[in-house]
Amino acid sequence: MSKLKKDQGLIAAIIFASVVVSASLTFFGMQLYGGGGNLEEKIQDGIEAYVQKQAQPQQRPSVNAEDFVDDDAFMGDANAPVTIVEFSDFQCPFCKRFADGAFAQLKSEYIDTGKVKLVFRDFPLSFHPAALPASLAAECAREQGGDEAYFKLHDYIFANQDSIPGNLTEASEYYASAVKGMGVKDTATFKACVIDQKYQAEVEKDLQDGQEAGISGTPGFLIGEQMVEGAQPFEAFAQAIEQELAK
Repeated sequence: MSKLKKDQGLIAAIIFASVVVSASLTFFGMQLYGGGGNLEEKIQDGIEAYVQKQAQPQQRPSVNAEDFVDDDAFMGDANAPVTIVEFSDFQCPFCKRFADGAFAQLKSEYIDTGKVKLVFRDFPLSFHPAALPASLAAECAREQGGDEAYFKLHDYIFANQDSIPGNLTEASEYYASAVKGMGVKDTATFKACVIDQKYQAEVEKDLQDGQEAGISGTPGFLIGEQMVEGAQPFEAFAQAIEQELAK
C-alpha cells in the first residue's frame, strides 16, 4: 500500500472517530439535560432553582423563644400564647425589608390581636458600622420613653436607614433630633447615654444570646420552638405561628 493511501486511511479514521465522539456527546448531553435545548439556559435554570431553594424559610425545631426573651423591648400582649424573638441589625437591608414588608401584616393579624408577643433584640453585625450606634440610641430612647419610644425610633431608623451615622458623636446628635417627639424629654441625658455607650453590655448580651440560639445572620426569628431566618414573606411567619398556636 502506498504512503498516500495510508495517509488517506488515517485521515478518514480520524474524521470517523470525531463524528462518533461528537454524536455521542450530543446524545448523552440530550439525555442529561432533558433532550435538546440550550446548555447555557439549563445551567441558568439550575442556578435559579438553587437560589429559590436557599430563599425558602429555614425552620429548625431546636429552640424555644421563651428562653431568649430577656428584658428587651417588646410589643403585644405580655401573656400572648406565641412569643417571637427577633434578632435584628438596624443597618441590615434585609432587616429593613422585613420592617417595610411582612411586619405590618404580622402586627395587624397576630400582635394586635393578642396572639403574638414580639421581642426585639439587637444583633449588630461587625461590618455595619452604623448598626451599633443605632442600637445604643434605641436603648437610650427606651430609658426615658419606654418600649413605645424604642419602637418609634426603631421605625424611624429603618425608614432612614441610608442616612444613619456610624460615628457615636454624630449619632448622638442625629438621634437626639429625632427623639424629641418620641417621649424623650431630656436630650442632653440622651446624648450622653449614646456617647458613653451606656447600654453596650445590653447589646453584647443580645449578640451572645443570638449566637447561642443559632442565629447566623439577620434578621433571625425564634417563633415558639421554631427558627425562621431571613426577610421571609408573611406566609412563612403565619405558617410557623399557626403551628405553634395549634400545640
